[in-house]
Amino acid sequence: MTDTETHKFSNGLQIVLEKLPNAKSAGIAVGFPVGGRTEQSDVSGISHFLEHMIFKGTRTVKSVDAAFDKLGARNNAWTDVDVTTYIA
Repeated sequence: MTDTETHKFSNGLQIVLEKLPNAKSAGIAVGFPVGGRTEQSDVSGISHFLEHMIFKGTRTVKSVDAAFDKLGARNNAWTDVDVTTYIA
């Protein structure tokens, strides 16, 4: 069983905290309400493109990956029809 708390701030930011008593690690997921369904036709695919740019299309990718590796962590992301999520 998990213990979950949700906090919503006046600026719209929502944080969901989930405690897993037996876990020996921590994770974070950041979701943005953008995806294929929310894009205008002249920028179709931009959410997915930007997701890839963050992890694969910049010169700092190796340093970002190295920082996560040093912590023993992994990072990833995905784009869906109405949300783009980044995790660590």
